Amino acid sequence: MHIRNVRLSGIIAAMLLATGCDSVFTGDSGFPIASPEVNVEVNVDGPQIDLTQDTTVEQTNDQEVVATQNPTQTQDAHVEHDAEGDADSDEDSDDDSDSDADSDDDSDPDSDDDSDDDCEDDSDCDDDETCDDGECVDDSACDPDDCDDGDLCTEDECDDGDCDHEPVECDDGDVCNPDTGDCVDCLTDEDCDDADACTDDTCDTTHACVSTPVDCNDALFCTGTESCDPVTGDCVSSGDPCAEGEVCDEGEDECGFFVFLSDLAPISASVGYGEFLADVGHCGNPGSVPLRLAGHVYSKGLFVHANSRVAYGVEGSYDRFSAVIGISDFILDPGSECPDDRAEEVNATFLVEIDGVEVFSQDMNALDDSFLVDVDITGAAELTLRTVAFGLRGIDSRHTIWADAQVW
Repeated sequence: MHIRNVRLSGIIAAMLLATGCDSVFTGDSGFPIASPEVNVEVNVDGPQIDLTQDTTVEQTNDQEVVATQNPTQTQDAHVEHDAEGDADSDEDSDDDSDSDADSDDDSDPDSDDDSDDDCEDDSDCDDDETCDDGECVDDSACDPDDCDDGDLCTEDECDDGDCDHEPVECDDGDVCNPDTGDCVDCLTDEDCDDADACTDDTCDTTHACVSTPVDCNDALFCTGTESCDPVTGDCVSSGDPCAEGEVCDEGEDECGFFVFLSDLAPISASVGYGEFLADVGHCGNPGSVPLRLAGHVYSKGLFVHANSRVAYGVEGSYDRFSAVIGISDFILDPGSECPDDRAEEVNATFLVEIDGVEVFSQDMNALDDSFLVDVDITGAAELTLRTVAFGLRGIDSRHTIWADAQVW
């Protein structure tokens, strides 16, 4: 129980008077002066509470004084002092509740009750305790030095008697370098992924991320401009840079006007079987199928059954000739009018001549993919296209095609 605002001088004076002391002197502070030295303690139905805090009184007689006082409500107080002789005296007195107003002790009674759990730093706690969130915590169960796990990327501490290992927190997506404990951009290439499909992201030797744009340039003029698809990361081309009616010259990196040979009248034409056909094919009947090579259908071109020879007078008006060559894949189609179950034996040689001089030759089999021909004919007066069968079975099924044959 706390006793508030009790004027010590009044208590001490009452006790001295109760012992028979007929004179009490006071000093400048208002406290009684007597001898010998007296330490005052008060017991109020509970643990002993020192009200004097280092306050002493002196009185001349050698007696032990016992007095009773009642602040606000009646309580028992036991005051003791050491002397050469002992004397006991009990006295009951009533304290007016107004004595609180006269008290020189204005301190909060709760301030005398210090708790070990109430701290600001470690100095407020016992030797085996530390201050954690305002409470004194017993750390005797672990030694901070024993909590070191050898990992530079953890912060090790003794908390509530147990070792805690908190990962080092890095800002801005950085990662902890286990060799140094420092926060760095990256440890592996995966740490550098910027979610941009059009960059190659790598982690260099200094643990810094390097993002290099994907290079899509194929160095070809006739494929147009290449760029990276931001969704897939694939390189895509803008396509043929030439306008309609023009042809792309890769060798010269330029576009020019072209003419399909199927739109020109040849100066001579001969085939090994059937008819010379322009822009259509032959399978059972002339013109019954389109021009088709390796599954691709062409709207322009020449169908000639080997052995064949077709000549055009170009009179030096063009610089290049191009075409896609091969053997019609209708002979591979069992549902067509001209299937051949021995297509692997169907062969032909494609030749290009300029003014009677051979400038191109390519052997083809019916199972081969198509092939692109691109020949310089600058200054040529006559352009001749030939197909010659070779191998077994003579000219059977030699349905040779010059698709998209053109000059420009």
